[in-house]
Parts: sequence; C-alpha cells; structure tokens
Amino acid sequence: MKGSFIFPHCFVPVSLKIPPSLFPINLCKAWYMEEKEDQFNVLFPDKRLKPPKEFLRLIEEYKRWIETQEKGNPIFMLIEKEIWRSEESPIHIKNLIKGVKREEIDPEMEESIKWHLFLHLATEFEVSQYEIDQEILDISKRRSLLEGVIEDAPRSLDNMFQDVPDYRTDPILDEKVIQEIIKAWIGLFGRYTEKDSTLITFNKGVFELLRSNFEDLMIRDITKRSEIPVREREIDGVKIKQITFPILMEKGKDEISDFISGKTLLYI
Repeated sequence: MKGSFIFPHCFVPVSLKIPPSLFPINLCKAWYMEEKEDQFNVLFPDKRLKPPKEFLRLIEEYKRWIETQEKGNPIFMLIEKEIWRSEESPIHIKNLIKGVKREEIDPEMEESIKWHLFLHLATEFEVSQYEIDQEILDISKRRSLLEGVIEDAPRSLDNMFQDVPDYRTDPILDEKVIQEIIKAWIGLFGRYTEKDSTLITFNKGVFELLRSNFEDLMIRDITKRSEIPVREREIDGVKIKQITFPILMEKGKDEISDFISGKTLLYI
C-alpha cells in the first residue's frame, strides 16, 4: 500500500500539524470505528477478521465490569491484569460474546477480537486526553472575555492565559500497554505496509520505546550496532524527529522489531 501510515493510532487529533508533503497518509481503523475522514485514506482489517456484531456489547460489558473491580483506565486494566486470558474469567472473550456459540469463535477470530478490544479502548483513552488538551486551548483563547469584566484587575490577570503554550500532552501509557497496542495494530494492519514504509506517530512514548527496544535487539544482532541515530528536522515548517531502522540480518527474535526493520518512523 502506497503512502505513509499513522501508527499505531486509529485517530488523529484535529490540532495535529502534519506536513503536507507526507500525504497521502493511511489511517487504519478497527472495525466498528467511524469511517468518515476528510484528509486520510481509511483502511480496515481484512473482512475475515471482523468481529461479530456482539463485539460492541463486549466493550460496554467489559467497561461496566471494570467499574465494579477497582478504579483505573480500562485499557490499563485489560492488559496489565491479563484478565482476558483465562476462560474462567467472567470477562473472557468467549464468555462475553453472548449469542455466539463458543465453537464459532476460532483462535484466529478470538485473537482478532482481542486486538479490536485493545485498539478501541486505547483510542477512547487517547481521544479523551486530547479533548482535555483542546479544552485548555479553548480557555486560553477565551481569556479576552475577562478583560473589562473585573475592574482594576492586575496586569497578570489580563495575561493569565497568554503564556499558555501550544498545549499537547502525550497520553501516558505503560510500556507493556504500548507494546500490546502495537502488536494489535501489526496483527490487523501490518500486511498493508511495505518493507520501507513510513510510519507516523504523535506519541513520544511509542517513538522512544521502539527506538530503545530496537537498539537492545541490535546489540545481539550481527549488525554490531547498538545506537540508532535520531534525526531532528523540519518538514514544511513542522518540527519532527525521524528514525530509519536498519534492516535486521536475522529475524524471528521479536515481532515488533521484525515489523519495523527497514521502515522509517516519524514523531510529530
């Protein structure tokens, strides 16, 4: 598939500045996510990997179950506790897909449902974080409404929001969570990429984890290199960080490193 890929996200914040020269860009979405996108070419997984329609109820039932257990974000709980692994678990995938015979959920479909669950919950988490960012930006833009309302207001009050930066937080995700999200993305969309495709992420944790893990693997690889240079540059006025991963001489040691070998990763 030609073009760059948003990775491993299934949405793009409206406020994200993407260099025009990087287009066309493919945005991969799990089944049952919103299809309409103005800027991007939307790709869905192979139809054979589409979960049954009961999948949406699975997500809601899982979130209700998690509320009865302990406080915490559903995507963290799902992956950290690995509660979806045991068939004895009340929220095991086969137990949650009601109305579908257990024997109809083969291992491949069960894996696909798990990947879809991960990506849906991760996307909900990221969207909520960026909505908070947008609210902060909106507040900074409305600072002018305070002018003239409070008489004799100190100068610092007039400018209280003026110094708010181009605010954007990277959703904080545990390394294990990031790895499982990446594996889910690769499992559903990896086949669309080329050996030398360009991947675009807007999460610093994803960028640093891939760089660090690949460097660790290269120490044991016959390439004998242990550091991957990070190039900082501007594309169409947008500052980015870039890594071009070397091609591993020996594969099969790590699923994620096998996938990114030979590809370019951009952090915007």
